[in-house]
Amino acid sequence: MKDLTRWALMALASAALVFSGCDGDDDETTDDTTETDTASDDTGEADTGGEDTTAAGAGCSEADQTIVATADPSPTAVAGSCGVGCISVLNPADLTPFTTCTAECMADDAGVGSLSSTCIDCYAGSATCTAANCVADCAVDPSSDDCATCQVASGCIDSFYACSGLPQE
Repeated sequence: MKDLTRWALMALASAALVFSGCDGDDDETTDDTTETDTASDDTGEADTGGEDTTAAGAGCSEADQTIVATADPSPTAVAGSCGVGCISVLNPADLTPFTTCTAECMADDAGVGSLSSTCIDCYAGSATCTAANCVADCAVDPSSDDCATCQVASGCIDSFYACSGLPQE
């Protein structure tokens, strides 16, 4: 039980780190350990439920990109706060409740809640990837080189940008 508590505390700190480095600035990309569930129509293209997903990666639309660029606090900051708030449901054996909690928290936020669900899912997936893979490196200092290295090595950063379609600067 002490190990699970210790793991949860480290994951909480790492979730804050993951999102401090994924707001579209010159950070590297993030890995999403969850898959976004999208249906496919008979053309073979993903059905996004009518949402505008014109961005290259399809997760975040042009409208989402405007919100990402102007929201205060940023979606990255909100995702970090939500990840921290969802730490109580973090379970290494089943990360789905953590991802769902983080996404729902973001959707309820007044500043970034108007992001499309597919874009929110990219942010929630990034938090989940970091919590699942980089707890030991990120718990003590989320802005450390070790944490950033882990996020890159684990594919969290690449996966975030691939999911979101947001530009890496």
